[in-house]
Amino acid sequence: MQLSSNHIRSFLTIAVAATTVAFSSGQKKGESSVIAGGVDNSALGDFCTISGGIRNNADSNAFATVSGGDGNTAEAAQSTITGGFSNSICQDCTSGTIVGGATNTIKGTLSTECTIGAGVDNRIDDSPSATIVGGEINSIKNSNAGTIGGGKSNQVTGDFAVVGGGQQNIAIGKGSVIPGGRQNKASGDFSIAFGRRAEAKDARSLVMNLQEGGKKLQSDGASTFSAAATRFTFQIGQVKAVLDNTSILELDAVLNPSGDQRTLRSTTHSTMTPTRIRELIQEQKKNRCRQRFHVQLTGRIISLALVLWIS
Repeated sequence: MQLSSNHIRSFLTIAVAATTVAFSSGQKKGESSVIAGGVDNSALGDFCTISGGIRNNADSNAFATVSGGDGNTAEAAQSTITGGFSNSICQDCTSGTIVGGATNTIKGTLSTECTIGAGVDNRIDDSPSATIVGGEINSIKNSNAGTIGGGKSNQVTGDFAVVGGGQQNIAIGKGSVIPGGRQNKASGDFSIAFGRRAEAKDARSLVMNLQEGGKKLQSDGASTFSAAATRFTFQIGQVKAVLDNTSILELDAVLNPSGDQRTLRSTTHSTMTPTRIRELIQEQKKNRCRQRFHVQLTGRIISLALVLWIS
């Protein structure tokens, strides 16, 4: 029997309808909601959309979207989960977005307009306009517009605070920043800490810890800059200055002398240019040379006196 084109179209229509029914088994929908495919998906909110996947939920507020994945739940109005596994946005977290990843969570009544890009076990809790780009086990809690770029086990609790990446970094102060590194802490408002085990505990302080061996470095008051490293190199144009274990002692002798020697702090009537600093260091060296010469000369005089006395 030869089938006409009308018969073929009829068979195709029936096949598509049967496929849709098969794939949509167990699906639950609200008013004007759409479940395009998948298994055991639920879109009980009005005007919600689930494109596919397994066990995804767009409940119970309106305009929620789950594009795919497995076990994702978008409960808030205008919330979106693009894909991934077991990601969730709570019903109070309006306009929240999770792009992908696994077991990422946006929760708390204050967590509106938040975003998690990807990663695993990242959490935003009671933090409006917060963003976690990716990483693992990162968290933002009780922070207004806090941000974590990535890394692992980083925390932000200060308003407008930022952790760029790294591991086990904590930004507590308002507007504090940790670009990266490990085990750094910025608890002062508008403070900055980076490296390893750098702690900016004072407001507007900057701490850069590049020491070996995991030694800790803390800020030394508000509006201070603290840095630790094996060697510092400063360059302006073609002029380069190196501060190392030897030159730091010379500089310390100039800055913190004993007796009536001149200091950078006491020189208030002249501009402290690099040339002037070098001159003071040279003076310090000359003073040390004179002291050594006097000690040696005194020793020789005493020795000569003893020889004459014995003879």
